[in-house]
Amino acid sequence: MAQFRPVSLPRAIAAAAITSAALAAVAPAAASAATTIGANLSTAPKNMNTCDGPTPGSTTSCDLAPLTEGNVAQTAPSSGVVTRWRVVGGSGPMKLRVLRPQSDGSFLFVSSSAVESPSNTGLVTFNTQLPVQAGDYIGIELESATATLGVDNTSQAPVGTSAMAFAGPVADGGLEKPAEIAQQARGYVNADIEPDADHDGYGDETQDQCPTNAATQGPCPAAPPVVSPRKPALLKAFGHVAHLSRSGGVSFYLRSNERVSGTVTATLSLPKTAKVLRFARHTVRLKAGVKTKVTLRLSKKNAAHVRRALKTHRHLRLTAKVTIRLKDSAGTVATKVLRLRIR
Repeated sequence: MAQFRPVSLPRAIAAAAITSAALAAVAPAAASAATTIGANLSTAPKNMNTCDGPTPGSTTSCDLAPLTEGNVAQTAPSSGVVTRWRVVGGSGPMKLRVLRPQSDGSFLFVSSSAVESPSNTGLVTFNTQLPVQAGDYIGIELESATATLGVDNTSQAPVGTSAMAFAGPVADGGLEKPAEIAQQARGYVNADIEPDADHDGYGDETQDQCPTNAATQGPCPAAPPVVSPRKPALLKAFGHVAHLSRSGGVSFYLRSNERVSGTVTATLSLPKTAKVLRFARHTVRLKAGVKTKVTLRLSKKNAAHVRRALKTHRHLRLTAKVTIRLKDSAGTVATKVLRLRIR
């Protein structure tokens, strides 16, 4: 069982197993873009302990976890990903653990990093990738009887600093209550938590180059180019007065700034009657910049109605509504309405 005080002292710690109420009473750490939780590693540890204290014993596995620093709970302030962890005073095989408090005072051992062996007993950093939820703790598991971690035993750390220890090994998915809770004690391990905006399991700051797209961790795919809507062709009509020909046709001219094609239709309402006369649909093709004549025709019967109306009412103003609908090569439609006076 891990020790936060010398072996010569009694092994039992006066504190009882931690409860959910006690956890709730401790203020959580403030959230930021990237957050470090765990022990303050700016000072040197007072001891380098194995699972049985300064002198190796028969215990081959145990877990140590920072609980508070300055009365601030060392929990993940929000969901994210642990991307790095550090130890001081470490030697031998060890791994980082993610611990999630339960309502009965036990902890769910959520996940583990790869097993690492520090190259020296100073500050050593390892990379990892462990998702966490808000409220999770981190801890270290020593993997052999001779593996060590820097610790401040009970009453050696500042007031408001506490740590907990678990009898190991505890498999991922296992539930365990702390075997010891030590006040003014510290286990020298901490970890960096990065946000994970797209929930792909990669830290947004150092592991994911595209935190808005869960499908990739490399550079974000280039955004498709913004295509401005194509402007329709500019149509200009010439001749707003037309004489009805003997064949029942009326003519005017059109010009476009680009090549277009389409149809021209027209209607004519006879005053004092309910008759609406329709001209035959006309297909046109305009070359860019070329002024083109367009002729619309009435049937013989309808042409006769118009002539009769014009003869009977000499001052009558007959106006045809001409609708021009033409498309360019890209399919963009240009529409123009022309009022054509008929004489």
